[in-house]
Amino acid sequence: MGTLYGFVPLDRAWLTPGWGVFIALLSLTWSAFVQRETDLGFRLTKIDETLR
Repeated sequence: MGTLYGFVPLDRAWLTPGWGVFIALLSLTWSAFVQRETDLGFRLTKIDETLR
């Protein structure tokens, strides 16, 4: 509805990539949490902190 009236500049084409980025960042965060205290966990945490 916001797209119809011009309140929201993003249309449906941005919805799928937006969800994709959200899922990727959430997966990165959870992977870093699950792998904490390991070398992989430290690398994932560093990447997560850099992107934030």
